Amino acid sequence: NFLMNDLGYEDMDEFEDALQGSFTDFLGAFPHIEVKEVEGKKLFKVNHRKPGPPRTLTVRVDNTKMLLDTTFLKAPDAE
Repeated sequence: NFLMNDLGYEDMDEFEDALQGSFTDFLGAFPHIEVKEVEGKKLFKVNHRKPGPPRTLTVRVDNTKMLLDTTFLKAPDAE
């Protein structure tokens, strides 16, 4: 799998050990990825995420280091 190779794991067992579970379970944990098995093959489908309602994010900054180390990225479609 591309992710295993890109991250430098030698084999699938080492990769799944780092994930602390199977790759299928890892992908299944994402709300926008469907996982199913057809004729013994595991299939993955990535769905487009629908925008949710606006929300507010509040972060408490306790010191200057936290202020300098924290980065927020605005979504491209955010107003």
